[in-house]
Amino acid sequence: MFTSIRGQHMTSPPPPPPPPHAIGINRLTSRFSAHLSPFFSLQRLLLKASHLKHLLPALALGFALFVAAPITANAQTAVTIDVSTLGGTNTDNSGTPAESQWRYNAASKRLLLETASGNYTLTGTNADLRVEIDNTATGASVTLNAVSITSTTTIALRAYRSSTVTLVGANSLVGYSGISMSAGVTLTITSATGGSLVAEGTGATGDAGVYLDGSAGTLRISGDAEVSAVATNATGGTGIHVGGAAGNSGTIEVGANAKLAVTSTDDGITALGALNLIVAGELTVEGADSGLLANEHVGITGSGSASFKGNDGVAAFADFVISDCAVSVENGTSMIIPTSTPIRMNDAAKLTLINSSAVTETIAFVSTNVASTLQWRLTGDVTTGDTLTDATINVTVAANGTGTIDRAAPTPVTWSGLSANGTSGSVTTTQLTLTFDVDPTTLTADDITVTNATKGVLSGGPGPTRTLNISNITVANGANVTVAITNPAGFTITPTSRTVAVYVAASPLTFTHNAAFDIPASTLGRAIVNINVANGVSGGTPPYTFSAAGLPAGISISSAGVISGAPTVAGAAGTATITVTDNAGASQSITIAFGAIAIAPLASPTTSIPALGPVGLVLLALMLGGLAGWRRRQIS
Repeated sequence: MFTSIRGQHMTSPPPPPPPPHAIGINRLTSRFSAHLSPFFSLQRLLLKASHLKHLLPALALGFALFVAAPITANAQTAVTIDVSTLGGTNTDNSGTPAESQWRYNAASKRLLLETASGNYTLTGTNADLRVEIDNTATGASVTLNAVSITSTTTIALRAYRSSTVTLVGANSLVGYSGISMSAGVTLTITSATGGSLVAEGTGATGDAGVYLDGSAGTLRISGDAEVSAVATNATGGTGIHVGGAAGNSGTIEVGANAKLAVTSTDDGITALGALNLIVAGELTVEGADSGLLANEHVGITGSGSASFKGNDGVAAFADFVISDCAVSVENGTSMIIPTSTPIRMNDAAKLTLINSSAVTETIAFVSTNVASTLQWRLTGDVTTGDTLTDATINVTVAANGTGTIDRAAPTPVTWSGLSANGTSGSVTTTQLTLTFDVDPTTLTADDITVTNATKGVLSGGPGPTRTLNISNITVANGANVTVAITNPAGFTITPTSRTVAVYVAASPLTFTHNAAFDIPASTLGRAIVNINVANGVSGGTPPYTFSAAGLPAGISISSAGVISGAPTVAGAAGTATITVTDNAGASQSITIAFGAIAIAPLASPTTSIPALGPVGLVLLALMLGGLAGWRRRQIS
């Protein structure tokens, strides 16, 4: 869920400091009195005017000392303040004007550091104190040396002007807000000795471990300082609050060897306006609600690492830009990065998404390097249906999954080998082994196409070898299948395809008789109709060879199984044996029948009588009649 942006800083403002001219008058009076004290006070000189002529040499000397004394309004002489000594009595160091000036007000429990470019060291423990880097103390340097300061009613440290805090040992500042900074202030917290600071805010909504009030403030952690900004109030408060009102911008910088840890019972960091995070070191942010809650632009730059964790990892209501930095975002039961605009990343950025919820989440990304030669690289439990060379892609993070999105040149991979298991004719191939010179970590079965077989599960890795299951081989034993690969995410594989011979175990050789294989009755010398018995063969190991025994003379079978020829000897019906032998030497036989072979009948002579016309018929009648008469005369 989204959390509403917090209100303005609720801590009451401090009483205004005395005007600069009043401070100047007080210090001038003190300095004047201090320099004339060895001679006489001005009042006594006036009362004893009658003796003035005797005192002129002394007055001249005193005035000369006053004029020659250094001006202390910008004194930089270091001063050490043991805060454990500050309690029920007003005190200051105005009596030592050469030191950086400070005042303590017992009524308001305030320690004011007042000198521009002043140099202060705070030590000790105080359970009811507010320290202020005053309006007059621009450029002040404050060393916290094993200090523990708690304010029970307000802020532990308020910086009205840009200044530097140096850490020695372990330090803590606890108040409604641990640290508060005025608009435009740059507060640098540094250490050269591994010093640490806990800035803890115990106040409710509107308070924070560190509060950047107003706009254009900068919190800078440098050196090897380790700073923790903590909000512990269960009803609100943030680890770091940026901006006193909507639209107020702010910057947080973490140097190369520095560490900044932000934790909160609500939001880790709340930004009412634009937020710039410059991280060369280590930034960790965790909030019970959101790791980072931002109303406007968020930019993360630098060569370091930044992590955000919360129920919502980063709730960004505007653009979220990562440049160079390595960033990780982890959610709870809500969303990783609920945002309506794509996350913008340059070529050197890296984002790790940790989805601790049971729901997948899809996030849009856009490259800020328009002319880049790099492409998106996805590793772990993140996927996309887009082309990795597209400027904008949509990435889905698996439920309870972790994945990384960055940009890289495709890694060249040589596909060096493809082999098949199995034994020719006896054990069918079920697996293909693919070998590469580099582990193509993102390769999946979806990137692979197999021709003349059905692909199955791809297994193997990490390492340069993968095993692909295949089935339903459609080519003969010893013939090739082809395997092709589409470049997986982040890799360019060459060659793009390879072939390999596969093996198919032979089934038992069978030879089944068919009535069509029998030779019908035939006639001597006349060719029979060809008969192909190969259709009755199955199994075994092709090719097949056929032979026959007992066929009538003149009839034979080819090696391919075709019976043909013309009988040369007449005879009775009978049977013959046909045998098939496969390439592995197995053989099977069938018996076929052949019909009787008859001799062809002799042809009968015939005389044709020509057709008679009318004249012929007359002549035939006359001839038959004369013949009949001749016959009667012979009888008589």
